[in-house]
Amino acid sequence: MAENGIPEASIIANAKSSPSESNHHHSSSTKQQSVVERYKEFLRDDFTIDDYIKDHSSLEQLRQDLGTHLRTCRLALVDLINDNYTDFISLADGLVGMDSSIKNLIGSLEIFRENISKMENEYKAIIDEISAKMVQVERIQTQREQLESVINICDNLQVITKLCDTIESASWNADNNNQPCIYSIERLAIQMNEINIVLARYSSDLKSSYLDTQLVPQCYDISKRLKDILKTTFHHSITHSNGPYLQRLFKIYAINGQLKSLEKLFLAKVRPHFVSVVSDSRLEACGVGKFFDDLKNLLVSQMKVFIPLENECRSWYLSMIWSELISTMSSQSPTLFLSGQPDQFHSNYIACTRFLQCLAAELNDEVTKISESVNFSSLTRKFNVDVYFRIRFQEIASRFEQSLTQSYTYQPNQSKKFRIHPLEVLIESIKTCWSVEKVYLNLLFPNFWKLTLQLISRCTTWLGKTELSHLNIENVSNQESTRLKCSLLSTIFSQTEKALLEIRDIYKTMIVPLKPTSCDERQLKESLEDGLLLITEAGLPNIVKLSKECLVKRN
Repeated sequence: MAENGIPEASIIANAKSSPSESNHHHSSSTKQQSVVERYKEFLRDDFTIDDYIKDHSSLEQLRQDLGTHLRTCRLALVDLINDNYTDFISLADGLVGMDSSIKNLIGSLEIFRENISKMENEYKAIIDEISAKMVQVERIQTQREQLESVINICDNLQVITKLCDTIESASWNADNNNQPCIYSIERLAIQMNEINIVLARYSSDLKSSYLDTQLVPQCYDISKRLKDILKTTFHHSITHSNGPYLQRLFKIYAINGQLKSLEKLFLAKVRPHFVSVVSDSRLEACGVGKFFDDLKNLLVSQMKVFIPLENECRSWYLSMIWSELISTMSSQSPTLFLSGQPDQFHSNYIACTRFLQCLAAELNDEVTKISESVNFSSLTRKFNVDVYFRIRFQEIASRFEQSLTQSYTYQPNQSKKFRIHPLEVLIESIKTCWSVEKVYLNLLFPNFWKLTLQLISRCTTWLGKTELSHLNIENVSNQESTRLKCSLLSTIFSQTEKALLEIRDIYKTMIVPLKPTSCDERQLKESLEDGLLLITEAGLPNIVKLSKECLVKRN
Protein backbone atom coordinates (compact mmCIF):
# COMPACT_ATOMS: atom_id res chain seq x y z
CA MET A 1 0.00 0.00 0.00
CA ALA A 2 1.22 3.54 -0.84
CA GLU A 3 0.66 6.73 1.22
CA ASN A 4 -2.85 8.02 1.88
CA GLY A 5 -4.18 4.48 1.61
CA ILE A 6 -4.10 4.39 -2.25
CA PRO A 7 -3.45 0.84 -3.48
CA GLU A 8 -0.03 0.78 -5.08
CA ALA A 9 -1.01 -1.86 -7.56
CA SER A 10 -3.78 0.35 -8.85
CA ILE A 11 -1.44 3.32 -9.33
CA ILE A 12 1.10 1.18 -11.19
CA ALA A 13 -1.63 -0.33 -13.24
CA ASN A 14 -2.80 3.15 -14.12
CA ALA A 15 0.72 4.22 -15.11
CA LYS A 16 1.23 1.18 -17.33
CA SER A 17 -2.14 1.20 -18.92
CA SER A 18 -1.63 4.33 -20.99
CA PRO A 19 -1.62 2.43 -24.29
CA SER A 20 -5.18 1.35 -23.67
CA GLU A 21 -6.30 4.58 -21.85
CA SER A 22 -9.40 5.12 -23.97
CA ASN A 23 -10.71 1.61 -23.22
CA HIS A 24 -9.99 2.08 -19.50
CA HIS A 25 -11.86 5.39 -19.35
CA HIS A 26 -14.78 3.78 -21.09
CA SER A 27 -14.94 0.85 -18.65
CA SER A 28 -14.48 3.20 -15.63
CA SER A 29 -17.30 5.47 -16.81
CA THR A 30 -19.52 2.44 -17.28
CA LYS A 31 -18.81 1.27 -13.71
CA GLN A 32 -19.51 4.67 -12.26
CA GLN A 33 -22.81 4.81 -14.13
CA SER A 34 -23.71 1.36 -12.77
CA VAL A 35 -22.89 2.53 -9.23
CA VAL A 36 -25.12 5.60 -9.66
CA GLU A 37 -27.93 3.45 -11.02
CA ARG A 38 -27.51 0.96 -8.18
CA TYR A 39 -27.64 3.67 -5.51
CA LYS A 40 -30.54 5.71 -6.92
CA GLU A 41 -32.88 4.03 -4.49
CA PHE A 42 -30.71 5.24 -1.56
CA LEU A 43 -30.94 8.82 -2.84
CA ARG A 44 -34.73 9.01 -3.03
CA ASP A 45 -36.44 11.54 -0.71
CA ASP A 46 -38.81 8.91 0.66
CA PHE A 47 -36.03 6.34 1.36
CA THR A 48 -36.08 4.86 4.87
CA ILE A 49 -33.97 2.13 6.44
CA ASP A 50 -37.05 0.33 7.78
CA ASP A 51 -38.62 0.06 4.33
CA TYR A 52 -35.33 -1.11 2.83
CA ILE A 53 -35.02 -3.88 5.44
CA LYS A 54 -38.65 -4.91 4.94
CA ASP A 55 -37.99 -5.39 1.18
CA HIS A 56 -35.60 -8.30 2.01
CA SER A 57 -37.04 -11.64 2.92
CA SER A 58 -34.11 -12.72 5.13
CA LEU A 59 -31.05 -11.38 6.89
CA GLU A 60 -28.83 -13.49 4.64
CA GLN A 61 -30.20 -11.80 1.52
CA LEU A 62 -29.76 -8.40 3.20
CA ARG A 63 -26.14 -9.27 4.09
CA GLN A 64 -25.40 -10.33 0.54
CA ASP A 65 -26.89 -7.18 -0.99
CA LEU A 66 -25.02 -4.92 1.43
CA GLY A 67 -21.77 -6.83 0.74
CA THR A 68 -22.28 -6.38 -2.99
CA HIS A 69 -22.85 -2.65 -2.47
CA LEU A 70 -19.65 -2.41 -0.37
CA ARG A 71 -17.50 -4.13 -3.00
CA THR A 72 -18.97 -1.96 -5.73
CA CYS A 73 -18.20 1.18 -3.71
CA ARG A 74 -14.59 0.11 -3.14
CA LEU A 75 -14.04 -0.60 -6.81
CA ALA A 76 -15.64 2.70 -7.77
CA LEU A 77 -13.33 4.52 -5.31
CA VAL A 78 -10.24 2.89 -6.82
CA ASP A 79 -11.39 3.76 -10.32
CA LEU A 80 -12.03 7.36 -9.26
CA ILE A 81 -8.50 7.68 -7.85
CA ASN A 82 -6.96 6.12 -10.97
CA ASP A 83 -8.94 8.36 -13.30
CA ASN A 84 -8.02 11.57 -11.41
CA TYR A 85 -4.46 10.64 -10.29
CA THR A 86 -2.83 13.70 -11.89
CA ASP A 87 -5.26 16.07 -10.08
CA PHE A 88 -4.51 14.47 -6.73
CA ILE A 89 -0.74 14.84 -7.25
CA SER A 90 -1.12 18.51 -8.33
CA LEU A 91 -3.18 19.26 -5.23
CA ALA A 92 -0.47 17.80 -2.95
CA ASP A 93 2.29 19.84 -4.72
CA GLY A 94 0.27 23.05 -4.28
CA LEU A 95 0.20 22.64 -0.50
CA VAL A 96 4.00 22.52 -0.21
CA GLY A 97 5.33 25.72 1.43
CA MET A 98 1.89 26.90 2.46
CA ASP A 99 2.77 26.75 6.21
CA SER A 100 5.69 29.17 5.85
CA SER A 101 3.47 31.67 3.99
CA ILE A 102 0.88 31.49 6.77
CA LYS A 103 3.51 32.09 9.45
CA ASN A 104 4.64 35.24 7.62
CA LEU A 105 1.07 36.58 7.72
CA ILE A 106 0.50 35.92 11.44
CA GLY A 107 2.78 38.73 12.61
CA SER A 108 1.07 41.34 10.47
CA LEU A 109 -2.37 40.16 11.53
CA GLU A 110 -1.43 40.37 15.24
CA ILE A 111 -0.31 43.99 14.82
CA PHE A 112 -3.50 44.79 12.93
CA ARG A 113 -5.63 43.21 15.69
CA GLU A 114 -3.85 45.24 18.40
CA ASN A 115 -4.53 48.47 16.49
CA ILE A 116 -8.21 47.59 16.10
CA SER A 117 -8.55 46.81 19.82
CA LYS A 118 -6.92 50.11 20.71
CA MET A 119 -9.30 52.03 18.44
CA GLU A 120 -12.31 50.19 19.92
CA ASN A 121 -11.30 51.25 23.45
CA GLU A 122 -10.87 54.87 22.36
CA TYR A 123 -14.28 54.91 20.61
CA LYS A 124 -15.93 53.27 23.61
CA ALA A 125 -14.60 55.95 25.95
CA ILE A 126 -15.84 58.69 23.61
CA ILE A 127 -19.31 57.04 23.35
CA ASP A 128 -19.56 56.70 27.14
CA GLU A 129 -18.70 60.36 27.57
CA ILE A 130 -21.29 61.40 24.98
CA SER A 131 -23.94 59.15 26.58
CA ALA A 132 -23.33 60.69 30.01
CA LYS A 133 -23.70 64.17 28.54
CA MET A 134 -26.91 63.15 26.73
CA VAL A 135 -28.38 61.82 29.98
CA GLN A 136 -27.48 65.10 31.66
CA VAL A 137 -29.11 67.05 28.82
CA GLU A 138 -32.28 64.94 29.07
CA ARG A 139 -32.42 65.48 32.82
CA ILE A 140 -32.01 69.23 32.36
CA GLN A 141 -34.71 69.19 29.65
CA THR A 142 -37.08 67.28 31.96
CA GLN A 143 -36.43 69.69 34.80
CA ARG A 144 -37.03 72.58 32.44
CA GLU A 145 -40.37 71.09 31.39
CA GLN A 146 -41.30 70.55 35.03
CA LEU A 147 -40.42 74.13 35.90
CA GLU A 148 -42.44 75.39 32.93
CA SER A 149 -45.36 73.26 34.12
CA VAL A 150 -45.08 74.71 37.61
CA ILE A 151 -45.02 78.23 36.15
CA ASN A 152 -48.12 77.40 34.08
CA ILE A 153 -49.77 76.02 37.20
CA CYS A 154 -49.08 79.25 39.04
CA ASP A 155 -50.50 81.30 36.17
CA ASN A 156 -53.56 79.03 35.85
CA LEU A 157 -54.16 79.11 39.58
CA GLN A 158 -54.42 82.89 39.45
CA VAL A 159 -57.00 82.62 36.64
CA ILE A 160 -58.89 79.82 38.42
CA THR A 161 -58.93 81.74 41.69
CA LYS A 162 -60.55 84.72 39.99
CA LEU A 163 -63.02 82.40 38.24
CA CYS A 164 -63.90 80.80 41.60
CA ASP A 165 -64.48 84.23 43.11
CA THR A 166 -66.77 85.17 40.20
CA ILE A 167 -68.81 81.96 40.45
CA GLU A 168 -69.12 82.16 44.23
CA SER A 169 -70.22 85.78 44.05
CA ALA A 170 -73.16 84.80 41.81
CA SER A 171 -76.49 84.11 43.47
CA TRP A 172 -78.87 81.19 42.96
CA ASN A 173 -82.01 83.30 42.91
CA ALA A 174 -84.84 83.84 40.50
CA ASP A 175 -82.78 86.28 38.45
CA ASN A 176 -81.20 84.04 35.84
CA ASN A 177 -78.90 86.84 34.68
CA ASN A 178 -76.96 86.67 37.96
CA GLN A 179 -76.81 82.86 38.24
CA PRO A 180 -73.48 81.05 37.87
CA CYS A 181 -72.76 79.97 34.30
CA ILE A 182 -72.50 76.19 33.95
CA TYR A 183 -69.88 76.59 31.23
CA SER A 184 -67.69 78.62 33.59
CA ILE A 185 -68.05 75.86 36.17
CA GLU A 186 -67.14 73.26 33.54
CA ARG A 187 -64.08 75.30 32.50
CA LEU A 188 -63.03 75.62 36.14
CA ALA A 189 -63.38 71.85 36.70
CA ILE A 190 -61.41 70.94 33.56
CA GLN A 191 -58.53 73.31 34.33
CA MET A 192 -58.38 72.15 37.92
CA ASN A 193 -58.31 68.54 36.77
CA GLU A 194 -55.39 69.31 34.45
CA ILE A 195 -53.49 70.99 37.29
CA ASN A 196 -54.02 67.99 39.58
CA ILE A 197 -52.77 65.64 36.85
CA VAL A 198 -49.59 67.69 36.35
CA LEU A 199 -48.95 67.87 40.09
CA ALA A 200 -49.44 64.13 40.47
CA ARG A 201 -47.01 63.57 37.59
CA TYR A 202 -44.18 65.78 38.86
CA SER A 203 -44.67 65.82 42.64
CA SER A 204 -42.33 62.87 43.17
CA ASP A 205 -39.56 64.46 41.04
CA LEU A 206 -39.85 68.08 42.09
CA LYS A 207 -38.71 68.47 45.69
CA SER A 208 -39.33 72.13 46.37
CA SER A 209 -40.35 73.98 49.51
CA TYR A 210 -42.43 76.32 47.35
CA LEU A 211 -44.29 73.36 45.87
CA ASP A 212 -44.96 71.80 49.27
CA THR A 213 -45.77 74.93 51.27
CA GLN A 214 -47.64 77.09 48.77
CA LEU A 215 -48.61 75.44 45.50
CA VAL A 216 -50.06 72.16 46.82
CA PRO A 217 -52.09 73.78 49.64
CA GLN A 218 -53.41 76.37 47.18
CA CYS A 219 -54.50 73.61 44.78
CA TYR A 220 -56.15 71.73 47.65
CA ASP A 221 -58.03 74.85 48.70
CA ILE A 222 -59.31 75.50 45.17
CA SER A 223 -60.29 71.82 44.76
CA LYS A 224 -62.34 72.09 47.93
CA ARG A 225 -64.00 75.28 46.67
CA LEU A 226 -64.72 73.59 43.33
CA LYS A 227 -66.30 70.62 45.14
CA ASP A 228 -68.57 72.99 47.08
CA ILE A 229 -69.50 74.85 43.88
CA LEU A 230 -70.42 71.61 42.12
CA LYS A 231 -72.41 70.43 45.10
CA THR A 232 -74.35 73.70 45.34
CA THR A 233 -74.97 73.75 41.59
CA PHE A 234 -76.21 70.15 41.65
CA HIS A 235 -78.62 70.75 44.54
CA HIS A 236 -80.06 73.84 42.86
CA SER A 237 -80.32 72.08 39.48
CA ILE A 238 -82.15 69.04 40.80
CA THR A 239 -84.40 71.13 43.04
CA HIS A 240 -85.46 73.30 40.11
CA SER A 241 -85.45 70.43 37.57
CA ASN A 242 -82.80 72.10 35.44
CA GLY A 243 -82.08 69.36 32.91
CA PRO A 244 -79.31 71.10 30.91
CA TYR A 245 -77.36 71.87 34.10
CA LEU A 246 -77.77 68.27 35.32
CA GLN A 247 -76.44 66.99 32.00
CA ARG A 248 -73.38 69.27 32.09
CA LEU A 249 -72.73 68.32 35.70
CA PHE A 250 -72.78 64.64 34.76
CA LYS A 251 -70.18 65.29 32.06
CA ILE A 252 -68.02 67.30 34.48
CA TYR A 253 -68.02 64.51 37.08
CA ALA A 254 -67.46 61.86 34.38
CA ILE A 255 -64.45 63.70 32.87
CA ASN A 256 -62.90 64.11 36.32
CA GLY A 257 -63.57 60.46 37.18
CA GLN A 258 -65.80 61.40 40.12
CA LEU A 259 -69.10 59.73 39.26
CA LYS A 260 -69.02 58.04 42.66
CA SER A 261 -69.20 61.48 44.27
CA LEU A 262 -72.10 62.44 42.01
CA GLU A 263 -73.84 59.17 42.90
CA LYS A 264 -73.61 59.99 46.62
CA LEU A 265 -75.02 63.49 46.04
CA PHE A 266 -77.82 62.22 43.83
CA LEU A 267 -78.89 59.37 46.11
CA ALA A 268 -78.77 61.65 49.14
CA LYS A 269 -81.24 63.89 47.32
CA VAL A 270 -83.50 61.11 46.01
CA ARG A 271 -83.53 58.70 48.96
CA PRO A 272 -85.63 60.86 51.36
CA HIS A 273 -88.44 61.04 48.78
CA PHE A 274 -88.59 57.26 48.50
CA VAL A 275 -88.31 56.73 52.26
CA SER A 276 -91.28 59.04 52.80
CA VAL A 277 -93.45 56.88 50.54
CA VAL A 278 -92.06 53.36 50.97
CA SER A 279 -92.51 51.68 54.37
CA ASP A 280 -94.30 48.72 55.91
CA SER A 281 -96.44 51.05 58.03
CA ARG A 282 -97.72 52.94 54.96
CA LEU A 283 -98.29 49.67 53.11
CA GLU A 284 -100.44 48.38 55.97
CA ALA A 285 -102.22 51.69 56.53
CA CYS A 286 -103.15 52.71 52.99
CA GLY A 287 -103.20 49.31 51.25
CA VAL A 288 -101.13 47.96 48.41
CA GLY A 289 -103.12 49.82 45.71
CA LYS A 290 -102.66 53.28 47.22
CA PHE A 291 -99.07 52.37 48.09
CA PHE A 292 -98.16 51.77 44.43
CA ASP A 293 -100.20 54.77 43.22
CA ASP A 294 -98.16 57.11 45.41
CA LEU A 295 -94.98 55.41 44.28
CA LYS A 296 -95.96 55.82 40.62
CA ASN A 297 -96.65 59.55 41.05
CA LEU A 298 -93.30 60.02 42.80
CA LEU A 299 -91.40 58.13 40.09
CA VAL A 300 -93.02 60.08 37.28
CA SER A 301 -92.11 63.38 38.91
CA GLN A 302 -88.55 62.18 39.54
CA MET A 303 -87.93 60.72 36.06
CA LYS A 304 -89.44 63.35 33.79
CA VAL A 305 -86.59 65.83 34.15
CA PHE A 306 -84.03 63.22 33.01
CA ILE A 307 -85.88 61.73 30.04
CA PRO A 308 -84.94 64.52 27.52
CA LEU A 309 -81.22 64.22 28.36
CA GLU A 310 -78.62 62.50 26.18
CA ASN A 311 -78.49 58.70 26.21
CA GLU A 312 -75.52 58.10 28.52
CA CYS A 313 -76.55 60.82 30.96
CA ARG A 314 -80.22 59.75 30.96
CA SER A 315 -79.29 56.10 31.43
CA TRP A 316 -77.09 56.89 34.42
CA TYR A 317 -79.63 59.05 36.27
CA LEU A 318 -82.61 56.74 35.61
CA SER A 319 -80.70 53.60 36.57
CA MET A 320 -79.69 55.30 39.83
CA ILE A 321 -83.33 56.18 40.55
CA TRP A 322 -84.57 52.67 39.79
CA SER A 323 -81.86 50.87 41.76
CA GLU A 324 -82.47 53.18 44.74
CA LEU A 325 -86.20 52.47 44.51
CA ILE A 326 -85.65 48.70 44.62
CA SER A 327 -83.10 49.06 47.43
CA THR A 328 -85.49 51.21 49.48
CA MET A 329 -88.40 48.81 48.92
CA SER A 330 -86.25 45.85 50.00
CA SER A 331 -85.08 47.57 53.19
CA GLN A 332 -88.09 49.70 54.14
CA SER A 333 -90.92 47.41 53.01
CA PRO A 334 -89.70 43.79 53.14
CA THR A 335 -93.20 42.39 53.87
CA LEU A 336 -94.18 43.36 50.34
CA PHE A 337 -92.11 40.47 48.98
CA LEU A 338 -92.83 37.83 51.65
CA SER A 339 -94.23 34.62 50.18
CA GLY A 340 -95.29 33.02 53.48
CA GLN A 341 -98.85 34.33 53.05
CA PRO A 342 -99.69 33.28 49.48
CA ASP A 343 -102.93 35.28 49.21
CA GLN A 344 -101.23 38.52 50.24
CA PHE A 345 -98.21 37.67 48.09
CA HIS A 346 -100.45 37.22 45.05
CA SER A 347 -102.21 40.50 45.74
CA ASN A 348 -98.87 42.33 46.10
CA TYR A 349 -97.45 40.81 42.93
CA ILE A 350 -100.52 41.69 40.85
CA ALA A 351 -100.46 45.23 42.26
CA CYS A 352 -96.76 45.50 41.34
CA THR A 353 -97.35 44.40 37.73
CA ARG A 354 -100.24 46.86 37.43
CA PHE A 355 -97.99 49.56 38.87
CA LEU A 356 -95.44 48.91 36.11
CA GLN A 357 -98.17 48.99 33.46
CA CYS A 358 -99.60 52.25 34.82
CA LEU A 359 -96.11 53.75 35.01
CA ALA A 360 -95.50 52.87 31.35
CA ALA A 361 -98.87 54.33 30.38
CA GLU A 362 -98.18 57.50 32.36
CA LEU A 363 -94.84 58.05 30.68
CA ASN A 364 -96.40 57.20 27.30
CA ASP A 365 -93.95 57.99 24.46
CA GLU A 366 -90.97 58.25 26.81
CA VAL A 367 -91.30 54.64 27.99
CA THR A 368 -89.11 53.43 25.10
CA LYS A 369 -86.27 55.70 26.17
CA ILE A 370 -86.67 54.66 29.79
CA SER A 371 -86.72 50.94 28.98
CA GLU A 372 -83.30 51.39 27.35
CA SER A 373 -81.94 52.54 30.71
CA VAL A 374 -84.13 50.77 33.28
CA ASN A 375 -84.90 47.07 33.57
CA PHE A 376 -88.45 47.15 34.92
CA SER A 377 -88.54 43.37 35.40
CA SER A 378 -85.88 43.68 38.10
CA LEU A 379 -88.64 44.75 40.49
CA THR A 380 -90.85 41.72 39.83
CA ARG A 381 -87.80 39.46 40.28
CA LYS A 382 -87.71 40.53 43.92
CA PHE A 383 -90.83 38.39 44.41
CA ASN A 384 -89.85 34.78 45.12
CA VAL A 385 -92.46 33.13 42.91
CA ASP A 386 -90.84 29.68 43.26
CA VAL A 387 -91.57 29.57 46.99
CA TYR A 388 -95.06 30.90 46.31
CA PHE A 389 -95.74 28.11 43.80
CA ARG A 390 -94.50 25.41 46.19
CA ILE A 391 -96.97 26.65 48.80
CA ARG A 392 -99.81 26.71 46.27
CA PHE A 393 -98.82 23.27 45.02
CA GLN A 394 -98.96 21.90 48.54
CA GLU A 395 -102.39 23.44 49.13
CA ILE A 396 -103.95 22.23 45.88
CA ALA A 397 -102.36 18.77 45.76
CA SER A 398 -103.05 17.94 49.42
CA ARG A 399 -106.68 18.98 49.08
CA PHE A 400 -107.12 16.74 46.04
CA GLU A 401 -105.36 13.82 47.76
CA GLN A 402 -107.63 14.22 50.78
CA SER A 403 -110.72 14.08 48.57
CA LEU A 404 -109.67 10.69 47.20
CA THR A 405 -110.09 9.07 50.63
CA GLN A 406 -113.45 10.62 51.57
CA SER A 407 -116.59 8.48 51.90
CA TYR A 408 -119.50 8.99 49.53
CA THR A 409 -122.76 10.52 50.72
CA TYR A 410 -126.10 9.17 49.50
CA GLN A 411 -128.56 11.98 48.66
CA PRO A 412 -131.94 10.35 47.93
CA ASN A 413 -133.78 13.69 47.70
CA GLN A 414 -131.31 15.29 45.27
CA SER A 415 -131.09 14.99 41.51
CA LYS A 416 -127.53 13.76 42.00
CA LYS A 417 -127.87 10.80 44.28
CA PHE A 418 -124.15 10.85 45.07
CA ARG A 419 -121.46 13.53 45.39
CA ILE A 420 -118.22 12.41 43.75
CA HIS A 421 -115.79 14.48 45.80
CA PRO A 422 -112.58 13.64 43.82
CA LEU A 423 -114.09 14.84 40.54
CA GLU A 424 -115.56 17.97 42.13
CA VAL A 425 -112.23 18.84 43.78
CA LEU A 426 -110.38 18.08 40.51
CA ILE A 427 -112.41 20.67 38.62
CA GLU A 428 -112.13 23.20 41.45
CA SER A 429 -108.36 22.65 41.69
CA ILE A 430 -107.81 23.21 37.97
CA LYS A 431 -109.95 26.35 38.07
CA THR A 432 -107.98 27.55 41.12
CA CYS A 433 -104.67 27.10 39.27
CA TRP A 434 -105.81 29.45 36.51
CA SER A 435 -107.65 31.99 38.63
CA VAL A 436 -105.95 35.31 37.88
CA GLU A 437 -107.74 37.03 40.79
CA LYS A 438 -106.62 34.52 43.42
CA VAL A 439 -103.71 32.25 42.44
CA TYR A 440 -102.29 32.46 38.91
CA LEU A 441 -99.15 34.50 38.12
CA ASN A 442 -97.92 35.03 34.57
CA LEU A 443 -94.36 33.91 35.39
CA LEU A 444 -95.70 30.54 36.59
CA PHE A 445 -97.59 29.40 33.47
CA PRO A 446 -95.31 26.32 32.92
CA ASN A 447 -95.59 25.38 36.61
CA PHE A 448 -99.37 25.57 36.78
CA TRP A 449 -99.73 23.76 33.46
CA LYS A 450 -97.57 20.94 34.78
CA LEU A 451 -99.66 20.84 37.98
CA THR A 452 -102.84 20.60 35.89
CA LEU A 453 -101.48 17.59 34.01
CA GLN A 454 -100.36 16.02 37.30
CA LEU A 455 -103.87 16.39 38.75
CA ILE A 456 -105.35 14.71 35.67
CA SER A 457 -102.78 11.93 35.90
CA ARG A 458 -103.54 11.42 39.60
CA CYS A 459 -107.25 11.19 38.78
CA THR A 460 -106.44 8.50 36.20
CA THR A 461 -104.55 6.51 38.84
CA TRP A 462 -107.45 6.84 41.29
CA LEU A 463 -109.97 5.60 38.75
CA GLY A 464 -107.73 2.74 37.62
CA LYS A 465 -106.97 1.45 41.14
CA THR A 466 -110.39 1.88 42.75
CA GLU A 467 -111.86 -1.37 44.20
CA LEU A 468 -115.31 -2.24 45.51
CA SER A 469 -113.97 -2.30 49.04
CA HIS A 470 -112.92 1.35 48.67
CA LEU A 471 -116.50 2.50 47.94
CA ASN A 472 -117.83 3.48 51.37
CA ILE A 473 -121.27 5.09 51.58
CA GLU A 474 -121.38 6.71 55.00
CA ASN A 475 -125.09 7.43 55.65
CA VAL A 476 -126.61 4.02 54.80
CA SER A 477 -126.46 0.49 56.24
CA ASN A 478 -124.04 -2.16 54.98
CA GLN A 479 -126.79 -4.06 53.17
CA GLU A 480 -128.05 -0.89 51.57
CA SER A 481 -124.46 0.14 50.73
CA THR A 482 -123.94 -3.07 48.74
CA ARG A 483 -127.13 -2.40 46.76
CA LEU A 484 -126.21 1.23 46.04
CA LYS A 485 -122.64 0.58 44.87
CA CYS A 486 -123.79 -0.15 41.32
CA SER A 487 -125.56 3.19 41.23
CA LEU A 488 -122.47 4.86 42.69
CA LEU A 489 -120.18 3.35 40.03
CA SER A 490 -122.59 4.47 37.31
CA THR A 491 -122.52 7.98 38.77
CA ILE A 492 -118.70 7.97 38.87
CA PHE A 493 -118.60 6.95 35.21
CA SER A 494 -121.04 9.61 34.04
CA GLN A 495 -119.51 12.36 36.21
CA THR A 496 -116.04 11.50 34.89
CA GLU A 497 -117.22 11.99 31.30
CA LYS A 498 -118.75 15.35 32.25
CA ALA A 499 -115.52 16.30 34.03
CA LEU A 500 -113.55 15.63 30.83
CA LEU A 501 -115.80 17.99 28.90
CA GLU A 502 -115.52 20.61 31.64
CA ILE A 503 -111.71 20.38 31.65
CA ARG A 504 -111.68 21.00 27.89
CA ASP A 505 -113.93 24.02 28.43
CA ILE A 506 -111.58 25.34 31.14
CA TYR A 507 -108.68 24.97 28.72
CA LYS A 508 -110.44 27.08 26.06
CA THR A 509 -111.86 29.79 28.31
CA MET A 510 -109.21 30.16 31.04
CA ILE A 511 -105.88 28.64 29.98
CA VAL A 512 -105.52 29.61 26.32
CA PRO A 513 -106.01 33.38 26.99
CA LEU A 514 -103.17 33.22 29.54
CA LYS A 515 -100.78 31.36 27.23
CA PRO A 516 -97.43 33.17 26.66
CA THR A 517 -96.67 34.05 23.05
CA SER A 518 -93.58 31.83 23.12
CA CYS A 519 -95.66 28.77 24.02
CA ASP A 520 -96.91 26.44 21.24
CA GLU A 521 -100.68 25.97 21.61
CA ARG A 522 -100.62 22.81 19.53
CA GLN A 523 -98.26 21.13 21.97
CA LEU A 524 -100.39 22.26 24.92
CA LYS A 525 -103.49 20.81 23.31
CA GLU A 526 -101.75 17.53 22.55
CA SER A 527 -100.45 17.13 26.11
CA LEU A 528 -103.92 17.82 27.54
CA GLU A 529 -105.62 15.37 25.20
CA ASP A 530 -103.02 12.72 26.04
CA GLY A 531 -103.84 13.10 29.74
CA LEU A 532 -107.59 12.96 29.17
CA LEU A 533 -107.18 9.95 26.86
CA LEU A 534 -105.48 8.07 29.72
CA ILE A 535 -108.58 8.64 31.87
CA THR A 536 -110.74 7.17 29.11
CA GLU A 537 -108.47 4.21 28.33
CA ALA A 538 -106.91 3.41 31.72
CA GLY A 539 -109.33 4.79 34.31
CA LEU A 540 -112.90 4.29 33.11
CA PRO A 541 -112.45 0.64 32.01
CA ASN A 542 -111.80 -0.22 35.67
CA ILE A 543 -115.09 1.47 36.69
CA VAL A 544 -116.92 -0.56 34.01
CA LYS A 545 -115.31 -3.75 35.31
CA LEU A 546 -116.30 -2.95 38.91
CA SER A 547 -119.90 -2.25 37.77
CA LYS A 548 -120.09 -5.71 36.19
CA GLU A 549 -118.71 -7.33 39.33
CA CYS A 550 -121.22 -5.43 41.46
CA LEU A 551 -124.14 -6.58 39.29
CA VAL A 552 -122.98 -10.18 39.47
CA LYS A 553 -122.76 -10.05 43.28
CA ARG A 554 -126.16 -8.40 43.64
CA ASN A 555 -127.84 -11.02 41.46
